Amino acid sequence: MSCGHYERGCHLLANCCGEWFPCRVCHDEDKEHKMDRHAVTRVRCRKCRCEQQPQQTCEKCKHVLGQYFCRVCNLFDHQGLEKGIFHCDQCGICRVGGRANYFHCDRCVGCFPISTQSSHKCVSEAMLKECCICLEDMFNSRESPSILGCGHLLHTACFKRMARFAHKFECPLCRSSLLSDASDNGNHDSDHDADGVESTDSDDDEIVHDDLESIQSDSDTVDSNDIVADVSRD
Repeated sequence: MSCGHYERGCHLLANCCGEWFPCRVCHDEDKEHKMDRHAVTRVRCRKCRCEQQPQQTCEKCKHVLGQYFCRVCNLFDHQGLEKGIFHCDQCGICRVGGRANYFHCDRCVGCFPISTQSSHKCVSEAMLKECCICLEDMFNSRESPSILGCGHLLHTACFKRMARFAHKFECPLCRSSLLSDASDNGNHDSDHDADGVESTDSDDDEIVHDDLESIQSDSDTVDSNDIVADVSRD
């Protein structure tokens, strides 16, 4: 049986608990611990149920386990081509959006759009820090990150909620104005898109000034009860 996260032809054996799961995300949603994608050594074909080492094609029935297969991350995805999934050796994980569209910053420890390279501001280990709004991991996040003009990162959804509901137009970390350039990175752990959340992001920058004007205009008409209900649903 497949899951709602990935289009693939196999199950993974979680070394941490010895149980089979359709994908790493299914495991993490069911357990109170995280599954190490790199530690997977056994997979099971969904067609013939043959247990084997991770590989692109089933050794018994020749069923394709993943049109995209990464031997390092043990990532299988039939939609890898459409999503532009690629493995970044420096990050150590697979990303989405196409290798040619991104550059890796060693100091920030992450991949960023080529279109932002000339104006890129380095912040030491920026991608390894938590989102300053929700305090969740940025590096392995399934949520798309936004790059603020100061170089700090936070989840795009968190940024938009902050701007709309809290009316904060400055970086929560360094207090720099958000009315300068900032963009949706559009590049995140490939789990995000491979998990069935189709990405419409491109490497084109989104100018935050326009977003903030739109958000601010919309927020003027939002009833306070609707704001509470909207936030509580997230």
